[in-house]
Amino acid sequence: CLWFLTKQKAVRKGEVLFVDARKLGSMISRVQCEFTDEVISRIADTVSAWRGEAGAGAYQDIAGFCRSVKLAEIAQHGHVLTPGRYVGAEEVEDNDEDFATKMQQLTEKLGEQMAKGAELDQLIRQKLGGLGYEFSQETKHPEPGFQVPAATGVTTKPSVVARRLRAATLRASCCSS
Repeated sequence: CLWFLTKQKAVRKGEVLFVDARKLGSMISRVQCEFTDEVISRIADTVSAWRGEAGAGAYQDIAGFCRSVKLAEIAQHGHVLTPGRYVGAEEVEDNDEDFATKMQQLTEKLGEQMAKGAELDQLIRQKLGGLGYEFSQETKHPEPGFQVPAATGVTTKPSVVARRLRAATLRASCCSS
């Protein structure tokens, strides 16, 4: 959230500008978003226009990006100051593609993804087999502290198995590309 506070407004008294820029930045950590210079300029221009600054142009509400809201409406929403509540969703273009065609395309794509998933499952089973961990379709997840079948002669902790599985999967994904 960005907050712009002014003690003595010259214009727009009793109004609050909400800008929802969540989709405009790129996440650099789980909680930190980084804006490009163009996005910063767009936000600054919007705030300047809303404030009525000289040379800023006329302010206009833009669905999904910004909206000027009266204090009475904010009170109706219990004084919740989440921009998305007031800004709304951006308009989505309808490409006039009929439902049957779109559903057919999505079903084909899902089939391709499921086939790829089955290939990856088989590759993981193969890599696990190479590490001495054979299992069938019916095998349930092992309990903590389980023992590997006596044929391998290895007893290990689940954390070691998980580490080996990740390593095998990484090698498999690197080699399969």
